[in-house]
Amino acid sequence: MKLQVGNYYYRGEIIGQDFAEALKWYLLAAEEGNMIAMGNAADIYNYGRGNVTQDLPRAFQLYKQSAELGNVASMGNLGVCYINGRGTGKNTAEGARWITQAAENGNASAMYNLGQLYENGIGVQKNASTARSWYEKAAAAGNENAKKKLGQ
Repeated sequence: MKLQVGNYYYRGEIIGQDFAEALKWYLLAAEEGNMIAMGNAADIYNYGRGNVTQDLPRAFQLYKQSAELGNVASMGNLGVCYINGRGTGKNTAEGARWITQAAENGNASAMYNLGQLYENGIGVQKNASTARSWYEKAAAAGNENAKKKLGQ
């Protein structure tokens, strides 16, 4: 229920949009171990939504907790944090590991990001055919960036 209330505030459904109020409800649900709420709270901190101050270390911490509980979206976001040194020290190998986990679990954004890692040799051995394979999987999963990359 706390996650749902947070979603109402985040999306502005039924009640006015209020990111600080959404964050409050997400954190309450996160305290109960809700991995989706952890990831949603991390997003608010990561981007500094609305009147919430950006807090990259807190976003990283929440993504990590959520990813370790199995939240696939948070796995991908945690990987991006490691790749870019966002809220933590830069660690491209660890970032690639988390992005791979998210991609292998069906996250289309992670599939696209993994394609980029293989294309550019970031955290993984550069491999054009593996990159293309991940772009194709991402496009098939509906990722618009991958479709553009492949000229679809």
